Amino acid sequence: MVLLSIQQEATGSPLKPVVGVGGLRLPRTGTKQGAPCLDFETWRGTNPDRQPPDAHKKSADRAAILMENGDHGDLPVLDVHPPHEPVLNWRDFLIHLFTITIGLLIAVGIEGCVEWREHRHLANEAAASMTDEIRSNAKDLQGVSSDIHKQQATLKEDVAMLKQVLQTGKLPHGTLSVHFSITDFDEVSWKTAQSTGALAFMPYSQAQEFSNIYNTQEELRTAEHQAARDAIVSLGTIAPMEDNKDDMSPADAKTMMTNIGILQGQLLLVDALVTDLDGEYRKYLAAHPQD
Repeated sequence: MVLLSIQQEATGSPLKPVVGVGGLRLPRTGTKQGAPCLDFETWRGTNPDRQPPDAHKKSADRAAILMENGDHGDLPVLDVHPPHEPVLNWRDFLIHLFTITIGLLIAVGIEGCVEWREHRHLANEAAASMTDEIRSNAKDLQGVSSDIHKQQATLKEDVAMLKQVLQTGKLPHGTLSVHFSITDFDEVSWKTAQSTGALAFMPYSQAQEFSNIYNTQEELRTAEHQAARDAIVSLGTIAPMEDNKDDMSPADAKTMMTNIGILQGQLLLVDALVTDLDGEYRKYLAAHPQD
């Protein structure tokens, strides 16, 4: 605590600095009798043993003497201390409450603006990354539908050969061909956007658009894996015939026809999903052309 007061000297003798316990008086040298001087008393700490018990009383007495002997209008008035005014009425209470509220609102507003900019930057970065990923997947999807149609035509030829086996008991000259390829789609940007929560900071329509595309893409991936499994099951029928491929029993031919029929049905689902996904890709990329 710093107590600063002005003291009227009553004697003409020069004053000397006086250092006391916890205090310091700094008079102005060469002061005339009756001239004011500044008296500083600095008390540090809160230990009552090191502070004179009448410190506040001495300061008040000096201020009273000064006001009695000096000219009120000519003396400078300096009082340095933190405001500790009590709240005496509702007006003071409301002023303090309003000040605190305004300060809190300003702080929360600034923090909200900073977070909004960070979230918006994260959402824009995720959207740009997923757009590039969709553009790359759209290129990989080109030609998948035509490949499926070729596989369907091959499977029809296989069924025709198996029907001859059922009639003659022998496999005619030709080749049974069952194959299927899986399209490799990228989804790193989509999974990253989900893990970082970037989708939550996007407009609802934009997040829904990305979700529809990647959900259809996942459905196509699942259907392709099922088609690949069906193809493997179909090949399992002729796998034991490596030594003599011309011999096939009618029972094996019937089993293989059943498995190929399941694969043909699965290919119809895959082809429909490819068409849907290609349409969604085209629609999105038309609305977001590459710079």
